[in-house]
Amino acid sequence: MDSPMPPKEVPNGMSAQEYFELGKQYKAIGWIGQSRKSLQLAMEFDEQGNIAQKALTFLKTRLPLQEVPQEAVAANIEGYNNMLTNPKQAKQIWWRLTEEYPDFEWPFSNLASLILSEGNIEEAKKLLEQAIELNPCYINALLHLANCHAIQMNYTKAKHYIERILDLEPENEQALAQKQTINKVAKLTGQGD
Repeated sequence: MDSPMPPKEVPNGMSAQEYFELGKQYKAIGWIGQSRKSLQLAMEFDEQGNIAQKALTFLKTRLPLQEVPQEAVAANIEGYNNMLTNPKQAKQIWWRLTEEYPDFEWPFSNLASLILSEGNIEEAKKLLEQAIELNPCYINALLHLANCHAIQMNYTKAKHYIERILDLEPENEQALAQKQTINKVAKLTGQGD
């Protein structure tokens, strides 16, 4: 069952936990401004508590570091929606976004993911490094970069990026699973502990 759309404007009078959950909902549908505002309210109402820390982590790791116009976010989502059915169109959208919005890390990471799926590891790594340069805490780019290095059997470098994610989000399930896989493969190839 689909959850109802959140309100267009961030409502008043909610708890820190409710603002945190609302911030995640807004991000999921691409309403970045509302997500940022909700997460900031969660931090404000919880101050130094656990919810404030989770909201800050989400803000740093999941949202664009810089303010991005909604049309750029919408175009990024359009690229994402085209990725499986029309990858050529997705690639064109993301290349255009990297040129028009060079401070927006999401298109760099999404484009890299698509290019990596086509087998061009070096080009993907360059794009991911650009995304991480824009936002050193951007988890999707860190995950993809770890994957690039793992594919190239550079397990030390892959683990480095996984550890960066786990420093930011110790319970990140994707990073924990990827770490386990990398450790197993590294051990099987004689490059592990």
